[in-house]
Amino acid sequence: MTQPKKVVLVTGCTTGGIGYEVAKSFERNGCRVYAGARRVEAITNIEGLDIEKIYIDVVNEQSIKEAVEHIITKEGRIDILFNNAGIGLACPIIDMSVEQTRQLIDTNITSVILTSKAVAPHMIRQGSGLIANVGSATAYLSTPWGGLYSASKAAVHSLSDAMRLELAPFGVHVCTIVPGAIKSNIGDNNLKKFSLPAGSFYQSVFKYVMARANMSQAPNSTPTANFASYVVSKCLKSSPPRYIDYGSLSNLIRIIRYMPRSISEFIFAKEIWSAGSKAKRE
Repeated sequence: MTQPKKVVLVTGCTTGGIGYEVAKSFERNGCRVYAGARRVEAITNIEGLDIEKIYIDVVNEQSIKEAVEHIITKEGRIDILFNNAGIGLACPIIDMSVEQTRQLIDTNITSVILTSKAVAPHMIRQGSGLIANVGSATAYLSTPWGGLYSASKAAVHSLSDAMRLELAPFGVHVCTIVPGAIKSNIGDNNLKKFSLPAGSFYQSVFKYVMARANMSQAPNSTPTANFASYVVSKCLKSSPPRYIDYGSLSNLIRIIRYMPRSISEFIFAKEIWSAGSKAKRE
């Protein structure tokens, strides 16, 4: 008897990003995929694939409800929710605006709660399912300019750990995806929206802040398709791992994480000492 296709909802699927390649990889593995985004027109080149674009604003409960109901009406189930939608931000903590802070927290943290709340009841009723939440290797180690982003991803890791315990009695798995440096559009997106406010104490080290915004896009970064293929193969196992770590710099970050704090802080802080010296002179 032929097994029915697994039904997968992936958020944050604009072309060029991790979600886009993950959606295509699930489809190549025989799944029926719903590729979600706020700008569905930005999901391109999927003609002929068993992928349906679906509008979803992951910080809007009504939008999420409508997207999930659409899938349930058509398919009768959702087997995998892949929470990929998120934004980056490279900025000194004291230079962040309230708007930037709220937008990042809503997009990277609140969205995971809202989408999971909408999908989990269906998985509980069907007695199976997987919620995969995309965290980051930087959740293990916060760096200058990336503090809020790292904090948001650490929150995703914590939420996933709690959800795993809460949903396990109902047959629902929860895993945390931990990308290292993965080639995607996040670096370009970070650079496009980045600027230091007038009067910032960090103007003299602006180039280092810019480099942090694009750190994941170094020449040796892991290709997105390779990352997606590896992660999807793990997600489709009958007992998915709790954590799926993969990508360039992942091992290095683990090593630095377990160094004495004085050493790791010296490595990261040396770039900003010049800013402190300049501020004192002025």
